[in-house]
Amino acid sequence: MIRHDALNYLPSTRIVEFPRRSVIYEPTRPASRLYLLLSGRVKILITSPSGVQMLLRVATAEEFLGECAVLPALNALRESAVVMDTAQVMSWTPEEIEERIEQEPRLAVALCEYFGRNNALVRDRITTISSCKTGPRVMTALVQLSRSIGSPTPQGALRITGLTHQAIAEYVGTSREIVTSEMNRLRRLGYVAYSRLHTDIYATALSEWMRQQGIVVRGLEQEDAAPANG
Repeated sequence: MIRHDALNYLPSTRIVEFPRRSVIYEPTRPASRLYLLLSGRVKILITSPSGVQMLLRVATAEEFLGECAVLPALNALRESAVVMDTAQVMSWTPEEIEERIEQEPRLAVALCEYFGRNNALVRDRITTISSCKTGPRVMTALVQLSRSIGSPTPQGALRITGLTHQAIAEYVGTSREIVTSEMNRLRRLGYVAYSRLHTDIYATALSEWMRQQGIVVRGLEQEDAAPANG
């Protein structure tokens, strides 16, 4: 877990549990609270006006979701939060956040820093999607996702459970068929192993191979310098 400063300034609230596959909020029922995920995993998706859905990120413990409830926006975000594993959350209304900031101004700074880091990650993903071919996009997504939500295996891989090829396609911005084709290629090369239950990604080796192939992705260099989860 990565602890950030905002957690030091927020009061505890009642813990609410959401079962697997439940929807915390969606475009027809937008987020009205800022949520802090205590356990479990939650997919954050955004839907375009044409109905195309993209996986923005996978939130894990000690991450916020529903920030659109407290951040002003010109146009309402068509965002959804879908529970992957049973999730426990605490939450606050925008009014409660404002009141807390008046009492503890450092909370505003901490939240701005947190949301700023998230925005930088999204910006880097948009750059990758717009400037890279599909193959590098899929490889980059596998490295990023494995490092953020993967669990180490004795064989040196990072194991992801509960993430389908369709979900990876939504994260990359392509079709499931293209993702499956690229996954098969990476499996033959020995960088990926997968079954219906999980996907094992040899993230360090895959990232190094990408560099050897001359594939440079903005944001991945910083991830390579940071230790993997676990």
